[in-house]
Amino acid sequence: MAIATQVRPTSTDARPIIPRNTTNLWTQAEGVRDELYNHVSLASTQAGIEVLLLKSGPSVFPAWVKFEAWQPHGDATTTKRSSATLIVEPRPYHAHPFELDVELWRGNKRQRFRRIALIDQAEASGLVSYLVNGGPTPRFRKFREYFFQFWRTENKLQGLGKDVLATAAGLLAVAGFVLIVLLPLALVLWGIAIALALKTTRRKSLVRIDGKPDYEPRTLVRVDSWQTILFDMGSEATTVRERFLGMLEVGLDSQRRLRSERHWYWGLDGKEEREQWVLTFGRAIVFCQIHQYGKDLYVGWDGHLNRGQWVEQTVATGIDKLTWNPITISRVVPGTQPVSEYDLADLSCLMEWVHAQVVKLLKQLVHEKKIDQEIDFKIQRAERKQVIDSGSATSSEGSAVSKVRKAFQRTA
Repeated sequence: MAIATQVRPTSTDARPIIPRNTTNLWTQAEGVRDELYNHVSLASTQAGIEVLLLKSGPSVFPAWVKFEAWQPHGDATTTKRSSATLIVEPRPYHAHPFELDVELWRGNKRQRFRRIALIDQAEASGLVSYLVNGGPTPRFRKFREYFFQFWRTENKLQGLGKDVLATAAGLLAVAGFVLIVLLPLALVLWGIAIALALKTTRRKSLVRIDGKPDYEPRTLVRVDSWQTILFDMGSEATTVRERFLGMLEVGLDSQRRLRSERHWYWGLDGKEEREQWVLTFGRAIVFCQIHQYGKDLYVGWDGHLNRGQWVEQTVATGIDKLTWNPITISRVVPGTQPVSEYDLADLSCLMEWVHAQVVKLLKQLVHEKKIDQEIDFKIQRAERKQVIDSGSATSSEGSAVSKVRKAFQRTA
């Protein structure tokens, strides 16, 4: 006897979950960002000027491109500054899927353009020319914001129609009333404003600043360290120090730099001074110490992340007596900058490299001097998550433009 089997129908996935795909406009915006970046980069190269050019990282929304240039004006302490921020705004289901919000700074003049069509290479060249050479103001292709702006292209929302029934009902209701339109005559008063002289509007706005030190101010977050004592090796402190510094200097380059520092502190009977050697790589700092303690020799290092950052501060504004142009006098003051896991990776690389040199040197000394001593080369590690948390920044609310600006802000 055959047994009938019941076939269960295939179920429809109706879970309240937004589907993931690669066709959404937020994902495509990263490609638009890269294209804008390439346009501005090529335009800067063609203009013969090196500028700061940044773009948002992966999974950063909204996507943006940032241009900034400080051109010397006269001596090296005076610069003419300009910048541009281009933010990509997706418009789902519109005739044009992307629009731009553009913010320009040129001297003390700020311009904001909303609902701009994507710019091509020619428009990017015009933008760069305006910012660095004082060319004509860019004529962006703008989308219509109000119904009466008939000279602009309308970025229509597609897939929707008018409600014919509701419109017909409204017309029938209005037809039942008699409109009495009064057209009063009004006198239009024309106000005459006294404008500033044309020359004053064309003056160049300048910024003068005397620069900043070669090294950043220090707001240190201690990470890892290592130290040991070599018995009866105190008299060899100078020799060991010279050999160690020679090993470090071999690996120096434009990013890894080494210098000596005299560090003072209050002792029991007054000021004490010691010398230490500072190795830096980005925000990573490693302090190395080799000191004599009686007959013994102390060797150690400790690594830090530096949150310190020079921040520009306005001192005063006025008219430059030499050029009679508006000028802002600025200075740098110590500030702080959040650190990231990439800064920690730089520090880890630098600490491991320094420690490898220390291990190599001390093993050589043990062999050469026939030292009967066990040396523990284990590094004292800090908790990585606590290190990152200690150098993090608090989140802030604000518009898309303000959030983008804070992503690369170096002044206050």
